[in-house]
Amino acid sequence: MADSQMKTEVSMKKLFSLAVAAVLITSAASASVILPQKKLVLNSSRGGETGNGGLGKFCKTADGKTIKSLDLYEAEFQELKLVDATNKSVSEIVSDALAKLALADAGLADEVKIWIAYFNANKTTVKASKNTTDDAQFSLDMPGCKDVQIVNWLDSDEVLIYGDRYEMLSNLDKAAIELHEGIYRVFRGRCSEDDSYGTRMLVRRLLSVDKYSNEDIQDLIRVNCGR
Repeated sequence: MADSQMKTEVSMKKLFSLAVAAVLITSAASASVILPQKKLVLNSSRGGETGNGGLGKFCKTADGKTIKSLDLYEAEFQELKLVDATNKSVSEIVSDALAKLALADAGLADEVKIWIAYFNANKTTVKASKNTTDDAQFSLDMPGCKDVQIVNWLDSDEVLIYGDRYEMLSNLDKAAIELHEGIYRVFRGRCSEDDSYGTRMLVRRLLSVDKYSNEDIQDLIRVNCGR
């Protein structure tokens, strides 16, 4: 089940990449190409800020307003059962996830741990921005929800936290953000990864109770950032 799900997600990524390439080729011949937007579809990422990662979803529901990390927002569409983070701190959740990652790739887990420590030591809280970075590749939208920037890790390695949004996150979502930023920073440095879709796939597995084998996780790492 886990293997087929991973293959489906990877196929979606490859299919989307081919579609984008086709649009770019078409655009060279015609300047009137318009990409589709929103409404329960796979969307190309939007935005104007430079930097990397940290998107979330702001949703208005009958119960009020919520913000989730993009990683766990997408997990809802896959109906993944996430780990029980009740009464757990962010650091405890992250530590458990890194232990799972270490079983599959100890070297990657060590690198991610270093960058998460950097993230926490160097983050600066700033006023929320209306723009979003453009490295999500694509995400799923449903009515009442929109992309918002929660974190922006600049190419200069300055880490900006949009505090009012960040504080609305659950501890599980904060852990997802830390894991996302650490993994994506490694992938950007190791293999020049320029979109975060593979990172989000990995974060969801690390925070899922589903029994993904070490081989499943290793295959996912190789597909998205082979050594």
